[in-house]
Amino acid sequence: MRVLPDVTGDGSSDIAVLSNGKLLVVSGSSGKLVWTLKLPDDWVNGQLTVSEHENELVLALTGLAARKKFVSTWIVLAKTGEIVAKHEHQLAHSVDKPLAVKAGKIFAVAQGGKLLCMMPLQGGGDATCKPLEGAPSSQLQLLDIDSTRALALRTEKGIAVLAVGPEGIKSVTHVPGASVVSSALSAGEAEGVVLAGASEDGKKWARLAWLGDWTTLDLELDQQSPGSIVSAAFGAKDVSSKEAAQNSIRLVTVGEDESLVLRGKGTIRWVREEALGSVTGSLFLDLPAPSPELAAKWRAAAPTLSERIQAEFFSIKAQLGAASPQEKAALAELKARMSSRLLPFRDPNGFRKLLVLLSKSGKVFGVHSGDGHVLWSRALAGGRRPTHLALWRTSHDAAAAPEVLLLGNVPSSGAAFFATLNAHTGAETSSGQLPFEVAQVLELAERVHDGKAEQSVYALVSAEAQPQVHLLPDSTITRPLLETPNKPLHFWRDDKSTGVIEGFAVGGRGTASLLWSVAFPPSNDAILTTATPGLHDPIYSYAKVLGDRSLKLKYLNPNTLFVATGTQPGQATGAERHITAHIFDTVTGQLLFSQTHEGANGPVHAVLAENWVVYTYWSAASHRFQASVLELYDDSPRSLGPVELVFGANNATLSSYRPPAQLQVLAQSYFVPFGVKTLAATTTSKGITSKIILMGTFTDQVYMMDKRFFDPRRPLGAPTAEDKAEMLIPYAAELPLAPQLFATHDRIIANLRGIDSSPANLESTCFALARGLDLYLTRVQPSKTFDLLPEDFPFALLVSVTLTMIGASIALKYMSERTSLKLKWT
Repeated sequence: MRVLPDVTGDGSSDIAVLSNGKLLVVSGSSGKLVWTLKLPDDWVNGQLTVSEHENELVLALTGLAARKKFVSTWIVLAKTGEIVAKHEHQLAHSVDKPLAVKAGKIFAVAQGGKLLCMMPLQGGGDATCKPLEGAPSSQLQLLDIDSTRALALRTEKGIAVLAVGPEGIKSVTHVPGASVVSSALSAGEAEGVVLAGASEDGKKWARLAWLGDWTTLDLELDQQSPGSIVSAAFGAKDVSSKEAAQNSIRLVTVGEDESLVLRGKGTIRWVREEALGSVTGSLFLDLPAPSPELAAKWRAAAPTLSERIQAEFFSIKAQLGAASPQEKAALAELKARMSSRLLPFRDPNGFRKLLVLLSKSGKVFGVHSGDGHVLWSRALAGGRRPTHLALWRTSHDAAAAPEVLLLGNVPSSGAAFFATLNAHTGAETSSGQLPFEVAQVLELAERVHDGKAEQSVYALVSAEAQPQVHLLPDSTITRPLLETPNKPLHFWRDDKSTGVIEGFAVGGRGTASLLWSVAFPPSNDAILTTATPGLHDPIYSYAKVLGDRSLKLKYLNPNTLFVATGTQPGQATGAERHITAHIFDTVTGQLLFSQTHEGANGPVHAVLAENWVVYTYWSAASHRFQASVLELYDDSPRSLGPVELVFGANNATLSSYRPPAQLQVLAQSYFVPFGVKTLAATTTSKGITSKIILMGTFTDQVYMMDKRFFDPRRPLGAPTAEDKAEMLIPYAAELPLAPQLFATHDRIIANLRGIDSSPANLESTCFALARGLDLYLTRVQPSKTFDLLPEDFPFALLVSVTLTMIGASIALKYMSERTSLKLKWT
């Protein structure tokens, strides 16, 4: 993309865009398309440069042909899109992407990074290719920097910077050990770049180099932020000369942990943790227990009396609409410091939590739930990038910190690593290497106790055709969990590329044996999504009480797997579109239920909890999103006679090897009034509170839909007395849309990717965390706050009424005694 001077004559700058094989010019004032030009189909790389040709403003469009031995240039008039010239350069060697256009010259790397080629931007002819002089000339790679007079190349030992002009390459400097180079900064007639890297001992450095004379200035860098620098840019307040730039330079660096840091004169001015915009996993843990030290630290940071008076003054001005933006910001800061939401220790209700978040870059954060401020952050040393976050250890001592587990693979090594962190401080407590690549991480339902803590146990499945299963931790206490003959461990895996789902049983020494396999041809039955119940989700009731006081027994099999297969978006049209919902038992591979939706296609999103599953999909027939619900019940006949009670014929223990004689599946479908991109269900501490389906919308918001609206038994006609007793909602084809049911209110979570739910200590309340480029945390009460007084409860009035009644009782007692005494004397 390039910004052009006013080529349309409307008084504003215009925009040239090179995208998807087309060159477009768009009006900067109205956004209207001025003209478009289609590029050749065999162009695999394009560069756009603003230039002049015969006193006319032109766009120089340079592309690499698919044959990779021809570089073509089109000269296009910026006003009309007319092609005024075409040039072609033939090379003796294949050219590598990308191309670079500097000072009227086209530069390219050829012969696998061994040669640097140069050719004129305007005018044809053969290219000049030769090894780079003044720097190691092997494994060369062009780097994109914003400069008209500088060209940067990555070498096998560092970075080479070339000063270029109309006549070609003027001079070259090579900086060994450099890993990044910044865009150029002009200081009068001079132009310079910053190169940064790290020494062998891990110490980071940055150096400013001026083009031409190559004088350098070493910049002071702090060593606090972990990880290498992957990108850099710099600026200065006064750039009239080299000396002014050197005295007031500010360096902005991007670390491999996705942290954005402004550095100046050896100190960090500010830090932005951009890795929080790519969170892939979360844990909700308790903050430290209350202690005199934490309380004293909080009191020391609390507002003083004068600040509290100032806050009241600002609050009055804000209510009158007379507060300035600075006063409003100061008021918000003072309110946050006075609020109990930011206390650094846990509360009895479990409303203050520690969120441990894992980002895509492998950086881990400890975040306070009160306002989202970062308590600690850690990027593992040695280039380790974990991909799994899980709970490791929870102490029986309330003063001890829980520990979390980080797990990941080492690229191109066939090995993996693990590390454990103190959740309260982020300190690494242990680490180790694993001599195999991990494909799956399975948490075992049973945890072990060693007298001091509760230890989670994980089964690690190796990435092999014949997988092996290893325990973490592997000890004499945990090994019986894997080697119990009558309770073998089962797991499943899917391969969406081949459409195969396989089930395994783990035998002695961790060997996994294939038990069953199901294949779905990806051509017409691709695996769109899968869903399983939560491992530790509590189940309060094993039966559903109907309106006539009869019971329906829920089918609560923890080995239930929901699989949606069918047509992917854009793959088929008309009658060929379909979605099929399958429910499997992952131990035996038995298909428990299946139903097909004709005229539907993906994307499909699903959530499975207890005995029900809700999934959404696109209905091409109705041109709307639809949601379907399945509820599973054990409808086997039961007779509780004396023989059955004595000999256990009606054993309530559920086994995959003894499926119910009759499995009843209730189904229903509804129209969804918005597009759905993710689904989740609320989770409470005991499972008593009714569920809410958290639906991530296409507008990047979270909508709360009561599970009662997804009840497949909603009556189609007038509700009967039994329906009313059961509080069933009459059926409606479309689910309701109420603005007050948006959990995010008027907020937008950009690029919403997932929703996580976790219980608070109170049964009525749970947390919902929406993850995207932003993070949004809120408390949800699916059945209202039946076990909690509201925050605006009039405690003062209650106390005053109670004291008044006590005083009145005492006064009445005294008066009664005096009256009784007078009656006795009379």
